[in-house]
Amino acid sequence: MKNFFRFLAIISLFSFMAGCAKAPVKDMATAHDALEAARIAEAKQYAPDQYNVAGNTFDSAMVEIKIQDSKLSFLRNYAKAQKLLKSAVLEADIAKEISVANKIRMQEEVAAANLAKEKLNASKSSKGKSAKKKTR
Repeated sequence: MKNFFRFLAIISLFSFMAGCAKAPVKDMATAHDALEAARIAEAKQYAPDQYNVAGNTFDSAMVEIKIQDSKLSFLRNYAKAQKLLKSAVLEADIAKEISVANKIRMQEEVAAANLAKEKLNASKSSKGKSAKKKTR
């Protein structure tokens, strides 16, 4: 019976040590990389609302991680932080995609405006030439 309690104590100790949560370092790196990709895609300019949501979600996750880090190791639970970090990745990916789409749309609008301007200038110059011919 004595051995049984000793065995139970050892199992409990290992369970306790295994149950001590660790900060989601991999998720933090993934979220950081997603935000960096959105920044490089100029999401701050072309998709500012979505980019800000992603950044704020990441910041909330970092606050939650600090809160959990301040607790005793066996009381830490990073589930909320992990959820926030995954949400930040999704939001950053969406911001990046919206940014790329908005940038392409703006480039197309500028090209269309330039084409219309060229046509207008060509029309004015051809009207000016024909008016000069009539006055001669």
